[in-house]
Amino acid sequence: MSKILVVDDDFSTRQLVRKALQKYHYVVITAANGAEARTKAAIERPDLIILDIEMPDQDGFEVVQQIRRFSVVPVIFLSVRSEDIDVVLGLKLGADDYITKPFSETVLLARVEAALRRAEKFSSKEAGGRVIRVQDIEIDTEACEVRLSGKLIKLTATEYKILKYLAENSGRVLDRDRILDQIWGDGIESFCSRAVDVHIGRLRRKLGDNPESPRYIATVPGMGYKMLR
Repeated sequence: MSKILVVDDDFSTRQLVRKALQKYHYVVITAANGAEARTKAAIERPDLIILDIEMPDQDGFEVVQQIRRFSVVPVIFLSVRSEDIDVVLGLKLGADDYITKPFSETVLLARVEAALRRAEKFSSKEAGGRVIRVQDIEIDTEACEVRLSGKLIKLTATEYKILKYLAENSGRVLDRDRILDQIWGDGIESFCSRAVDVHIGRLRRKLGDNPESPRYIATVPGMGYKMLR
């Protein structure tokens, strides 16, 4: 069963999330601050982290950047902030999803399940594994590894899935809704509409791709994105 680290300085919130997840047989560990979160993320190696943004010692934005130095574990932010600027910032810094407080148990579980599915597909070997090649990008679907000019690049599960989907459809324009449905699945209607843009921005940085003069991923105005052959 998947192990989930819940990080929130508010005891009642930690208990609420812990009890909700334990009802569905998840193994839940908790942390009350950023330092404890980093330590448990490194030692416990959770399958998913649910991370509050508003914490007194270090906010979630700082914590996720520190965790990203040693782990690509999926991270879901919790926050009372609902403005797009905060959602986008969280995604840019390395989160995979964002839930606004207050939230229902149904929404929480749907987001958790979706994040774990993406991570499972990322880590699972593809039957009859193959290598997808687009220019000097190689995607090894058996090892779930991506190489650029032979050099391994470190991607999160979400970034890997987006890149693989674009590469499988190279030369074709894929609109944002289609990418959202493919990567995040159904039931994510409330998810930030700019999620795809932010994750593709992160992908471009890791690929060294200039959006003004793209080599790999082109923006098609008013439509979506296209992987260049």
